[in-house]
Amino acid sequence: MELKDMDLSGFKYTCPRCGGEYHCGCESCRKYNEGDGLTRSVMNGNDISCGYCGHTMSGDAWLDSEGEQIEAYEATQGGEESE
Repeated sequence: MELKDMDLSGFKYTCPRCGGEYHCGCESCRKYNEGDGLTRSVMNGNDISCGYCGHTMSGDAWLDSEGEQIEAYEATQGGEESE
């Protein structure tokens, strides 16, 4: 199943270090969550830092972590999307 076909409506992506909910801080995403009081990640070149604890990893490492969290979430949901 492709990511675009998954129901991730209950999924919350979190920092692998502190568990704070991850919200993208890039300019493209900020327009979708402006003024909502969310703590966002901090972008610095290829590195991304958690807005809560400052944990820093490369963008690729954050994507890997997100993929692992999605797999774990999917496993708790029965592994398959309902039709």
